[in-house]
Amino acid sequence: NFTQMINDMEILSSSEVLRELEDYDDDIANWAKQNKNIFIKPTLEEQSEVQKILVKHPDLVNEEAILLGKPYADPFVIAQAKLHNCVLVHNEKFKPNAHKIPNVCKTFNVEEIMLFEFFRREK
Repeated sequence: NFTQMINDMEILSSSEVLRELEDYDDDIANWAKQNKNIFIKPTLEEQSEVQKILVKHPDLVNEEAILLGKPYADPFVIAQAKLHNCVLVHNEKFKPNAHKIPNVCKTFNVEEIMLFEFFRREK
């Protein structure tokens, strides 16, 4: 089903995710490199939304990533999900007062689910 969902463009991600994965040499990174078509460049509207996200949640991007100029996809996938009315699938638990995907999604009214819930929904 996953491959079919990709072919049907039901699954997409930000090119910033691909940029993060390019630093790795594992099965997920190799799979991502072979499926580059699902990683969409952020639009100007998405980039503007990223700025709004980072104003409210500056700690979403860790300081090390900023200092080293490393890609950090979290604000981009949140902006993408918000503007395209998508469900954001992730693997982070909600923690009160944290700057994590579930917390930021709640602030910006973005539907989010954990990976295992996605598998349950899609069978």
